[in-house]
Amino acid sequence: MPPIVVPPIGRVIESTTSTAVDLGRPAVFDLADVRPTVVNDAPATYAPGTRTLVTWSATDASGNATTANQWITLKAPGTNTVP
Repeated sequence: MPPIVVPPIGRVIESTTSTAVDLGRPAVFDLADVRPTVVNDAPATYAPGTRTLVTWSATDASGNATTANQWITLKAPGTNTVP
């Protein structure tokens, strides 16, 4: 049975320049492996005006793997509106 991955919540950041974003940490649960390997495919920085899908992957000691997604959005200052 693969691990269960709950990704961090999506982030909306306001910036005029490319910037690094603190993604947070996913919650990962596995019945057989208390420390599955967790990685993501996030870029080092995000460009203004972009919406990027970050995929988190967890693999346990038996080789079972699963993924979960997190959205990172970088907007120009003053353009973020409440839904």
